[in-house]
Amino acid sequence: MQHHSSRLLSSFVLSSPSTKPITIRLPVSLIYNLKMMANKRDIPYQSFIKTILADRIKA
Repeated sequence: MQHHSSRLLSSFVLSSPSTKPITIRLPVSLIYNLKMMANKRDIPYQSFIKTILADRIKA
């Protein structure tokens, strides 16, 4: 059941209509690496970051 709920959480994070824009300063190299990883998965990098954050918070 835990695996199923984590998929629901990830899909909720990616499609949630109630989002709030934030500003966060990250090293350029980190942004580059995140974009490369997202590109390999064929998803937008901001969606990829949201998924990483959601997975980390639930842990």
